[in-house]
Amino acid sequence: MRRQGGLDEEKYLEITGQSREELLEQFEPQAQTQIIHDLILESVFAQEGITVGEEEVNSKIEEYMGSSSDMEEELAERLREYWNEQRANIESALQREKALQFIIDNAEITEVERVEEPAEIPAEIPAEE
Repeated sequence: MRRQGGLDEEKYLEITGQSREELLEQFEPQAQTQIIHDLILESVFAQEGITVGEEEVNSKIEEYMGSSSDMEEELAERLREYWNEQRANIESALQREKALQFIIDNAEITEVERVEEPAEIPAEIPAEE
């Protein structure tokens, strides 16, 4: 597991009192959902030919750079280097945004009547005597 926020896996497990297996089990449903969402979005931008141009990536980098003119030149240059190293991630994020917007723009909202949920069924039905 990746070290995040200065806390390594071993320390995290010690603090939470979880085993590695319990931790993986805890995050598995979330990971599965994320994978499904990613596959759906990838399918949308592949099927619809959604692409991101170099200008869009450059524009996003400029947006991230924000008020870099107020920074020291060396710091601004290091920040620009960092964002340029992130170009593939930025492109991917922009492509996802476009795919989500495509889904929103083309969604057909259908109103349905609300169905009352059935009463809770006991887990074990007592045997008739």
